[in-house]
Amino acid sequence: MKKLCLHLGCGPDIIESTAHEQWINLDKYPRDNRVTQGDIGHLFDFADRTVDHIQSHYMLEHVDYTTEKYAWHEMSRVLKTGGTLKLRLPDIEWVLKAWLAAKDDWKGFYKITGDTTDPEYGFCNGPALDNRWGVMLTWLYGSQSQPGLFHINAYTEGKLKAILNHFNFSILKFDKIMDRDAQMLDVLAQKK
Repeated sequence: MKKLCLHLGCGPDIIESTAHEQWINLDKYPRDNRVTQGDIGHLFDFADRTVDHIQSHYMLEHVDYTTEKYAWHEMSRVLKTGGTLKLRLPDIEWVLKAWLAAKDDWKGFYKITGDTTDPEYGFCNGPALDNRWGVMLTWLYGSQSQPGLFHINAYTEGKLKAILNHFNFSILKFDKIMDRDAQMLDVLAQKK
């Protein structure tokens, strides 16, 4: 029997099913016909303790404070005992420190060119991480280029570990890694 795996807030990053895993890619704003429209706060299509693995990268920072508790409850509810949860999200402490340490050199209004290497991208500062008004700002507020691409929540190591404990997860692995030019909280947890 195949393991049932959910990819929550998948965006354009589709995970294909394999001989051993059935992947369901879910997003509130699907842009691909292989993605099921869904809301992390309402995983009603899945019965209690039926999911083997949940993966969600760069999504929980897009969940509002009211929905946040339901999202965590739903992930906990649908995971089997022994099921795993893989999360990756921006480390807001690192983001704030990096933003404050960067130059305050505003050059123009925000512009999305589709190419983050374009020197006009962002606030005319391109991908420079040494300037507050560019890609660095998107780690605080999201790119805001499409529905759902707004950061409206934040996580620290302490908050993430406390929530995992509250919902009866044991942490198998917890790292701070650099990805997409920012520090991320990268966690693998298991439902007790």
